[in-house]
Amino acid sequence: MRIAVRSGGHSYAGFSATTGLLIDFGGQQTVYEPTTDNKITFGTGMQGRWLYPALRDRYPNAYIPTGRCPTVAIGGLALGGGAGFLDRKWGLTCDQMLQSTMVTADGKVLVCDAQHEKDLFWAIRGAGQGNFGIHTSFQFQGQPLPTAGNGGIATFFKITWNIEDAFPLIDLVQNIVEEKDEEFDKIEGRLGISTYGLKKEEIEKNLNTNIIGIYHGGKDEFEDLFEPLIKGPVSPVKIEIVEGPLAEFLSESYAFQTIPTVKYTSKSGVVDRPFSPDAAQKIIDWVKRWPGSAHPTEGGGVALFTLGGAINRKAPDETAFFHRRGIFFFNIDASFAEEDPRQGAVLNWAQDFYLDMREHRYISEHCYQSFPDRSLADWEHAYYGTNYPRLQRIKAHYDPENFFQYAQSIRPATG
Repeated sequence: MRIAVRSGGHSYAGFSATTGLLIDFGGQQTVYEPTTDNKITFGTGMQGRWLYPALRDRYPNAYIPTGRCPTVAIGGLALGGGAGFLDRKWGLTCDQMLQSTMVTADGKVLVCDAQHEKDLFWAIRGAGQGNFGIHTSFQFQGQPLPTAGNGGIATFFKITWNIEDAFPLIDLVQNIVEEKDEEFDKIEGRLGISTYGLKKEEIEKNLNTNIIGIYHGGKDEFEDLFEPLIKGPVSPVKIEIVEGPLAEFLSESYAFQTIPTVKYTSKSGVVDRPFSPDAAQKIIDWVKRWPGSAHPTEGGGVALFTLGGAINRKAPDETAFFHRRGIFFFNIDASFAEEDPRQGAVLNWAQDFYLDMREHRYISEHCYQSFPDRSLADWEHAYYGTNYPRLQRIKAHYDPENFFQYAQSIRPATG
């Protein structure tokens, strides 16, 4: 019987579902007792919406970087890398992993860490989703808040502009991301260019670009350091800037955004060199060509998730997470309604948009493995780059009969 393992159930490609046996860790949300050195241990099913309140209550001066969706669980997130709003400062979720307990296909219980099962520990930090065994718990190194005495002051921001202002904003944000001064690692976020609606006039009215994120510091410092975001080169149409304890922002879901629960498709890529003016204009033009859908509030667009900082201070082969030289994760997303007459047009729009960006080398051949895409022909290289052959050898050692498998699971090396 084919099995699938689920921690939160957010696989875009449906790999956390099966017509066979589903092993669901959704109820395993244990928070283990705190330690004096802020080593934080969770059950595999711990979701973001409960994780941060638990940290606030039991580890008040330590946090770990996680994703943005409140219902994503720690298991799938950490095993695929884990990108969110705290990673330019501290690194990915998998970079904080100290240990995981895993059950293999033949029933062995293994503790994977820097001293035990070293190859497996390397593999599960970026390529562990359903590939080698079933993970029951994870231990992470909690990172100290910027100013532990007052809870870690941070600034949450959400700023919106007209879509015509997207190009100077893309240029500005990528310059910030490429800046090597660690002072700039204090800004984390996502730049979005999108619209929604069914009719042409609705689509044109809803076109916009926005930046949402967290700055590790106070509001005055944020406004001084990032004045171009607020006062130039373009003028925002809406500004929300709020200062407060980082713990409060995270536990109260300021930075959270749930992925759509309607019909949804996604195409991802890694941006490994700055966008040219032509590339930025092409992105804007494609969003303007959104074909429309019947969904009343969700539509289509692009999200640029910032990389760099602490993420890129590790080598691509230091863990199985290969994407250590990128500027952004580039994600095309599109939503549509049940029984939507535009479904075919929406799917074609997303695919054609992606292929156009690839053809002109505006995005690389690599893709984020936590945004899986069944249509990828060379997914092995896209997700894991030059790390894939080593992953195959580790797979052959720990799962030689390929018990844990799905459409894009790592295949064991042969010979």
